[in-house]
Amino acid sequence: MDTNGGHWTVAVAWGSNGRRVLHKTLHAIAGWHGSHPRSACTVVRLEGERVQACRIPAYDAGGGYYGGHIAYAWQHGPVVYHVTIHGYANEPRLRLMMGALIHREKGRSFR
Repeated sequence: MDTNGGHWTVAVAWGSNGRRVLHKTLHAIAGWHGSHPRSACTVVRLEGERVQACRIPAYDAGGGYYGGHIAYAWQHGPVVYHVTIHGYANEPRLRLMMGALIHREKGRSFR
């Protein structure tokens, strides 16, 4: 599914439960039900950081709520940042959004 529409989501999670929920979202909610296709994921580098990048299957293929989204996840200390954008063709926009978020957050420290 390629679209220029591009609505997006941003989520932040602390702790193991929050990270687990975002992980399941990133790997396609449909994967929870068994036979549907899973997200295709890889690791990319943005602002010198490792970011997991996933292409979530289209909604009609079982991609669930985030069907047809590109999703990026980055962990910084105990916090996981998760940004998605609808439409695979919008990945360059997502790279810019996540890159800006990483650039902003890298200066913060966590205890």
